Amino acid sequence: MKIKFFFLLLSALFYFNNLCLAERVNTLQQASTLYSEGKYEEAKDLYEKLLLQYPENEALHYNMGNCYFKLQQLSYAIYHFEKAIKIKPNYEDAQHNLQLANMQTIDKMQEIPDFFIKKWITGFLMLYHHNTWAITGIFLLFGSIVFFLFFLFSNIIVIRKVGFYSCLLFIVAGLLLQGVSYARYNTLSNKQYAIIKNTKSNILSAPADDSKKLFVLHEGSKILKVKEENGWLFISLPNGNKGWIKKEWVLEI
Repeated sequence: MKIKFFFLLLSALFYFNNLCLAERVNTLQQASTLYSEGKYEEAKDLYEKLLLQYPENEALHYNMGNCYFKLQQLSYAIYHFEKAIKIKPNYEDAQHNLQLANMQTIDKMQEIPDFFIKKWITGFLMLYHHNTWAITGIFLLFGSIVFFLFFLFSNIIVIRKVGFYSCLLFIVAGLLLQGVSYARYNTLSNKQYAIIKNTKSNILSAPADDSKKLFVLHEGSKILKVKEENGWLFISLPNGNKGWIKKEWVLEI
């Protein structure tokens, strides 16, 4: 009786899972159709519904970005393209569309150039998500065990040598990739970016409405969040400018 109930429960869960999956696929198809028909607002609403269930899905953020871009809501378009790239750093379509969206922003800031070695290291770290680096490293460490078994049990000298040196190589490479994964995660954790939401936002000298206005930023500008205080963010720009902005005026990536 218990076994029968167990199988019935499994069957019910499997059926419910398939039902939910079919519903999500149907919603995705509807959103895609609405987008191709130029009904961007309706498509956006459906993608938004799916994002509530899958907030870390890069394709959904990419499609949301496309909808907002067509609706000429630049800040939200840039926000979602940035989110897609944060989840999947080598997402070329999102990178391309982000570039197109950034061309429409008002603020064009000249970055303070990094030392070329630092720039190269950062670029290398950002090639893949930290989970991708970590999983690849784990596979290499498992691979080292296989080669170690060849070394341990083979009676052929050539295979033993190949096994030994390959085992060492895979261990070193696996540990290095774990280090890369940690560094990549730290790079993301230590740097929190946001997008200016309002058409025009004053950047102030202190976290108070009556403080001195330092400069103005416009919709779609990307800022680095340095710290937060009582609903205000202290921000930094690529050109070195700094100041305070209300948290409600930005979209935190």
